[in-house]
This record gives sequence, structure tokens and C-alpha cells, in this order.
Amino acid sequence: MYKNFDVNKILYKSSFGTASTLPLKIVPNINPNQKIFFLNTTYHFQETINYKDQLKEKFNLKITEVLPESWENDFTKSDITWTKDADLYCSINKVEPMDRLKKGQDVWISSLLGYQNSHPKKLNVF
Repeated sequence: MYKNFDVNKILYKSSFGTASTLPLKIVPNINPNQKIFFLNTTYHFQETINYKDQLKEKFNLKITEVLPESWENDFTKSDITWTKDADLYCSINKVEPMDRLKKGQDVWISSLLGYQNSHPKKLNVF
């Protein structure tokens, strides 16, 4: 991958879930300068944040947090949007920030699991 694509055009996004541990170990061993983006929806369990911090230290990861627009995120909290319109909640806190990250990138590395929903099943590997 690093031979075929510009390193600055490779987007590595991680949820820091348990399924993402192996790629978090492997990719930085191949390219220690690889930035890893964490989409912080502000709704994560503290255990997830702690796990991310532990892996950052253990693997010497270069992590950049990406947040949703604060006013929109605040709205989803005050409105309890996830109970009324899960698609709107996801659009504000996940889809829009991810769309901003993907602009100008050629490759997206992520630990998407096919069994979680139908979207990963539709994606091509290269």
C-alpha cells in the first residue's frame, strides 16, 4: 500500500474497539508516521477512551481526534436525538465528520466489521 499510494493520501481511521487492535499494531510498524484518526462522537464509553489511551502509549501511536461540529453535537445531546432519529444522530456525529476526513484521500484504512451492519459488506478491498 505504501509503495502504491502517497502516504499523505492514506486515511487511517480507528474506533479503538477490540477488533481494531491488530491493525493498530501492524500499520504503525510498517509506517511509524501513519496518522490515526479517532472519530470522537463524545458518546464513547470511558472504557473506550481509556483503551485508546493505553494503545496510544503501548504502540506509540500518532492519534488525531476528530469531533463533530460542536453546536450540532450539543443539539443531539439536548434533543436526545438518538432516541428520535438515529439517522440524524449518526449523520451529525459520525457521517459528516468522516466525510470531511475522506476529502482528498485515496485510501481509507478502517476495521469495519461486516456483521455489524450492511455497509461494510458493500465496500471493496482496493
